[in-house]
Amino acid sequence: MRCRRKSGQIFLMGALLFILIILGIGVMKNFVVNSSANYNFDFIAKNVKSEMVRVVEYDIKTSGDNLTSFINLTADYLQRSYPGVNLTFIYGTSANVTIASYTNGILTKRLISGSNVTIELNGEDYIAELYQSKQVYFAIEKIEENEAFIGFA
Repeated sequence: MRCRRKSGQIFLMGALLFILIILGIGVMKNFVVNSSANYNFDFIAKNVKSEMVRVVEYDIKTSGDNLTSFINLTADYLQRSYPGVNLTFIYGTSANVTIASYTNGILTKRLISGSNVTIELNGEDYIAELYQSKQVYFAIEKIEENEAFIGFA
């Protein structure tokens, strides 16, 4: 029987162990810090706009005016769910546009006319195009710890 020298295998095992330790330390140091909050305001904005469209369609069929109460209830719910959120509802036709803004829980309404309404959210302009038929737009914004969360639909 021959006895082989296994010093080469021990060296390779030691080198592999050393590399795994170095990589393990590096992986522990490199990670992504998630934001303080995880808001999906694009999803919320699209859902609210979808519901607003359904309310407008129902109002057209029944000759009613349920959109204002829907907006008030939605604003109340969103402000309770996301404290400090700013909401903007834009609705109407190009001849008669209503902009309802909820900032810090305070409602501000403006009536204007025009084919385009531009609102600024965190320094970026968003354009709501209006036509002769009734249109609806919704914007939600929250600034938290120097980070802006925005949804527009």
